[in-house]
Amino acid sequence: MPIPTHDLPTIRASELGAPPSWALLQRQLISTMEEAADCFVEKYCRSDLSTYYVQDVDDIYEIMHNWGLFYALGGADRILDYALGFWNATTRYYEDTGDDGGDLRHHFYMPQLKNEFWNLNIPYNSDWFHIGEGSQSFYDFGLADPTLEENIRRATRFAGLYMGEDPDAPNYDPNHRIIRSPYHGSEGPLRHAGSKVPLLHSLGETTDDIEFVKAWLDHPNYGGFMHRSIVRDWERWAKGDGRPVGVDTHHILYPTIKDLEPEWWVEPKRRQAVVEVFDRMAFDGDVPENLAATAMVTNAYLYTGEDKYRQWVLDYVEAWLDRTRENGGIIPDNVGPSGVIGEHRNGQWWGGVSGWASDRGGSEFMLSVAVGAECAHLLTGDTSYLELLRSQIDGLLSRSKIDEDGDLLVPMRHGFAERAVVGGTGATAEWQEFQKLGVYELSHLYHATMSDTDRNTLVRLRDHDPHRDWNAVDSQRDRRSGDSEHSRFQYYDGKNPDWPLRIQSAELRFTLAMIEAMREDTRDVETIIRDNHWPPLHPEYPERRDYGCEAANPIVMKGLAQVTTGAPQNIYNGGLQRGSVRYFDVDRARPGLPPDVSALVSKLESTATGLELVNISTTATRRLIVQAGVFGEHEFTDVKILERTGTASNLDPLGWLGESKTVSERVVRVGGRHFAVELPPSTSVRIEAGVRRFANRPGYALPWK
Repeated sequence: MPIPTHDLPTIRASELGAPPSWALLQRQLISTMEEAADCFVEKYCRSDLSTYYVQDVDDIYEIMHNWGLFYALGGADRILDYALGFWNATTRYYEDTGDDGGDLRHHFYMPQLKNEFWNLNIPYNSDWFHIGEGSQSFYDFGLADPTLEENIRRATRFAGLYMGEDPDAPNYDPNHRIIRSPYHGSEGPLRHAGSKVPLLHSLGETTDDIEFVKAWLDHPNYGGFMHRSIVRDWERWAKGDGRPVGVDTHHILYPTIKDLEPEWWVEPKRRQAVVEVFDRMAFDGDVPENLAATAMVTNAYLYTGEDKYRQWVLDYVEAWLDRTRENGGIIPDNVGPSGVIGEHRNGQWWGGVSGWASDRGGSEFMLSVAVGAECAHLLTGDTSYLELLRSQIDGLLSRSKIDEDGDLLVPMRHGFAERAVVGGTGATAEWQEFQKLGVYELSHLYHATMSDTDRNTLVRLRDHDPHRDWNAVDSQRDRRSGDSEHSRFQYYDGKNPDWPLRIQSAELRFTLAMIEAMREDTRDVETIIRDNHWPPLHPEYPERRDYGCEAANPIVMKGLAQVTTGAPQNIYNGGLQRGSVRYFDVDRARPGLPPDVSALVSKLESTATGLELVNISTTATRRLIVQAGVFGEHEFTDVKILERTGTASNLDPLGWLGESKTVSERVVRVGGRHFAVELPPSTSVRIEAGVRRFANRPGYALPWK
């Protein structure tokens, strides 16, 4: 049944004309991705929509992480059926009931969920970097269909895991405003390496907590989360004696253990001492990466509107703001059980799990900082919460340098530098690993504020990035969406006018390539299950494993979301979708663009949003509702309609085609979150909507509910 729109201000388009190239391409992209989804489901899924692949549960969720968003922006009804069915089947499959679906042949299979949320069976996967990855699809279900009672119950239950509402999962300490460990979930915080049977893919199953600690400290696959091994005997290595060996300094243990000798596990007392230090310094306290939990709690608020969720987010973000101010503007990467910076490190603010001293440095946890800042800002409209993110960017830029090629470089890591110890030199902590500052988080900051200050920071980066073409567009997966932010910024800065066409063309090429790859994959089901890899391993290079099964996703949404909603794509590791506008189909009473309708956010300013809507159908009238903000957080004021009109009658085609058109303007008063648009066949409309940003409490509620 169509949505009633008689109470909404309504705009009726009257400008006839050939649809622009970007509009035609957008509809082709949508239909091609629908075909790609059909192809994937037919080839790689069972009848219950579980996939043949087995991997870490977050990687499996990632296979369809953006399908709910695709539906919410206008994908076919079956896309949501696929996404929901796949999520439910995956959740059942990995639940710790002991039922592996009969796929015991998979050495990678292990139960990883308890009560539908992460357990601690793979500890390094129960951090918010991985939980955030795996939660993307779940968050988007709120945009796709916020009325599903089962998902509402899940949303509140999952949020409760971090609010002290589940006695089996005491993850949060409200008195000290900390999440008690970097690793956590439905079984509570991980506090001790031997607290349960750890399962590590490369080691198999082990009950020995010594082997577990050795793996965390020494194994290259896991060490990056914990430390940077930095003081080594480079002289031996230079003589061809394998990888550098000697005395290692592990940041996760420093300064309690400054030099961790080889084979520290041999002598029983030393072994026990190291394990105790490891448990205390790795597991006992909070880290900035946990800020991504704010998205899970905000998700519950968007469903329910209950103030307790809003208040928890604000309390937790404010705690990290306080610590950041106390630390001079740089967020500390470890907080002890009393909420004290560096509590287990004699006040040392760096050295925590996945922190400034880890292999990935600030590039990993900065995603969570952005998520936390955005969620608090979304819930309040108070831009002071964004200082949590801005102070990190400003702090890094204040330590920047220009290299000999003219590139502006910032340090992304703070800790010990690699240096020889042969001559007895020591090690001092310093800012290091200078590299270009990515624009991903900064693009989110600028979209949140639309301020000259944040724009000028982007311009500064552009002006000192002489070797990058900021207008360039590449075909790439959603996970590398940060690379597309340069060209998007250029478009709204007036320097890349063809970007809407080129980004959608790039995504169409990607989708076509994925369809062709699926068609060329001649493996039968038994072989797919045995290989457990996508794409198929090349027979000449069987050792190459550049991608895992999560790379099988043929849907790419970064460009479509950017073009239609006017926002950077959501942060991959657990962010909520951003957007200046979103759409609802009046006649089908569902989220998304109607069939045949294309949309482009053509202008972004602090008080106005430009929008172009095109109906490419020559026979059907299409009707839609436009909402201010993805969550209705904004408010439209006045809407200006720009149309090219003439005096000739439409009954006189030659006269109508030959006359010069003039641009006319008319203004419609809105004063609310929504207005309706009617698009007769072959018409388009250009709109400039006045906007009061963050004027409303956000939510998933549908306009007609």
